[in-house]
Amino acid sequence: MLLEYGLINIRSSEMSYREYNQEQTDIFGLDINARIPEHHLVRFVNDLIENMDLTKLHAQYSPEGSPAYNPKMMLKIIVYAYMNGIYTCRKIAKAVRENINFIWLTGDQQPDFRTINTFAWTRCKDVLAEVFCKVVLMAEEKGYLELDSCFIDGTTLRANAGKNSYIWKKSALRYQEQVKTRVDNLFCRIKKLNEEEQLQYGDQDLREVGTQLEFLNELNVEEAEPEEIAQAVEKAQSELQKAVDTLKTHLPSNAPAIKNINHLLSELNKIQKLDVPKLEKYDQQIEIIGKDRNSASKTDNDATFIRMKDSLLAPGYVSSISTSNQFVTAVHLYNVPREAVEYTTLMDIHYTSLGTYPKQVIGDAAYGISVNLDYTHKKKIVSYLKPPDYKRDYWDSLLPGFVYEETKDQWVCPNGKTLTLDNEEVVRANGPERTVKSYRCEDCQDCPFVQKCIPYKNKSGKNLVYDPYLSPLRQETVHNLQSKEGKKLMKKRCIEPEAVFASIKWNSKFSRFTVRSLSKCKNQLLLVLLGHNIQKFYNASMATMTGT
Repeated sequence: MLLEYGLINIRSSEMSYREYNQEQTDIFGLDINARIPEHHLVRFVNDLIENMDLTKLHAQYSPEGSPAYNPKMMLKIIVYAYMNGIYTCRKIAKAVRENINFIWLTGDQQPDFRTINTFAWTRCKDVLAEVFCKVVLMAEEKGYLELDSCFIDGTTLRANAGKNSYIWKKSALRYQEQVKTRVDNLFCRIKKLNEEEQLQYGDQDLREVGTQLEFLNELNVEEAEPEEIAQAVEKAQSELQKAVDTLKTHLPSNAPAIKNINHLLSELNKIQKLDVPKLEKYDQQIEIIGKDRNSASKTDNDATFIRMKDSLLAPGYVSSISTSNQFVTAVHLYNVPREAVEYTTLMDIHYTSLGTYPKQVIGDAAYGISVNLDYTHKKKIVSYLKPPDYKRDYWDSLLPGFVYEETKDQWVCPNGKTLTLDNEEVVRANGPERTVKSYRCEDCQDCPFVQKCIPYKNKSGKNLVYDPYLSPLRQETVHNLQSKEGKKLMKKRCIEPEAVFASIKWNSKFSRFTVRSLSKCKNQLLLVLLGHNIQKFYNASMATMTGT
């Protein structure tokens, strides 16, 4: 019937196809090694890690018990997975079972996700930084990067936490104060009742019980710990209950004295059930946030609520990196959004891991603060750190045309106006102890340079602050930035760390951590950037090999 309607192509019976047999059992008996191209990335990763000295990693294992998976093999699959945008242990375990490149790396061994998870975040946690440094030094030895110059920048990364899991320090402190005020008011009422001796009956009163309430006079509720308040509440309940029991033997149960004490007991019970747990919660929240932060996440206590690049306020971390030829040379992850201050820690990591400070460092306007200029000067690093508000403070920093008259202790501006001494202060921060002087010109309204010299709103007079230690450093930095080499380096800075962040966030799709806690997030970021460096290393090696 189908032939009559022309629904079957008769010529199809003459066509030949490759053999297709799902019952074939030796399909994986083929040589998998022959299926991997000679210069494939997976071979590069394999050779790179295979030739590393990983004594510290091997030391994590004990000879006792059943044999463990080879740690080099485990490191290979994790690094290669992160290079391919696979960031969870379950997906890595799936790739080990199904992906031919992973099957080749493991020799057809199949560690499960628990084994991979234990290796990545327990066995490997103290080794990743060392592996990262080894790759950087190997690339430097090949000439693919140089450690004399480093470009620094930072970015924000989302934490593995919900955007509504916030804990605000100010709110916790305010709520804690409100609860302590209620407790303190109640204790004051109890003390007042005891002192006034209102509950007299016969020849006895509460004085004999009141001697047991003297501990309330010694308790400072504002500074007391939740445990101390809880003990005080429990003890006050006990003493007041004794008073009630005593009064009931001499007075009717509806007597005003008994009603007053029962009312206080009721409030004490309420505080014990509701307010004391709240105080413990607020105390724990404040302890989690710490001194340097203003917020934290309930899901990931180490994460801080930060304004992200998309203007969303969300829990996250801040990462600062230094780069050379788009290779990442040092990594620093922290949870306090103070990128400028963390510069010194980043440079210390650079020195600790690579054994040297860079000869020159290039950074944007977030890094050129006084403490960083002082640090850079002490470490004998040439500074290309753009000062904050570089254009606004141009005249203050470079002082073009400003002449200092030492005999009169005053400055003369290019328009001939005089800046006299207005204030002086002894400063010890960011360098040796010195006297910082402030000069001011009161007559700047008709000056032709006023728009450039005083760009802020108050144009009534020019303020000039001269620090005998930091002003020359600032002037030297500005001179470096305006030199031919400085302009060249600042242009190059735009394609150095920014390119790395674009690569990991866009190409590798890594903009949010999949683990929790600062230590684990540091290791995950190291894995991501390790994969980035190996990819750059591979590309540079292939370019050298092919001559492109």
